[in-house]
Amino acid sequence: MDPATLTVGAIVSLILNKVLDTSTGKLTEAGLEKLNQLRQRVQSKFEGNNKVLATLDPVNADAEGTEETLKSYLQVSMDTDPDFDQDVRQLAAQVYQEIQVDNTQGRNVQQNFGGTNTQINDSQGPVLSDIRGGTINITYGTPPKS
Repeated sequence: MDPATLTVGAIVSLILNKVLDTSTGKLTEAGLEKLNQLRQRVQSKFEGNNKVLATLDPVNADAEGTEETLKSYLQVSMDTDPDFDQDVRQLAAQVYQEIQVDNTQGRNVQQNFGGTNTQINDSQGPVLSDIRGGTINITYGTPPKS
């Protein structure tokens, strides 16, 4: 997934586990680590802002207005801080990439993320992954968890 195409709403849904209700069990340790890094990056950006920090508390995740509050603060911060914007989008895209690769059921699926390519011609056949510099690793069946 291209980080530039991620909306702030999609990023907020990821941070608040709205997307992960059915996918959390499918994330590898590396995916969960990226999700934690994303949450920590957002939390450190809003350190001292109790209103935003309250939205990040799992106890308040379903409270009315939580999603909209985080979305509005995150949008402003991403618009005004290009480095923060890039960090958040990159981390969110990595988590989404993990979810998408794990849920691949189709044929002829190609993904490129961060210079690493994955090609799945058949979900039960060989998976070409980590393709860079002419090196190809072939795995049969489900893509390897790294």
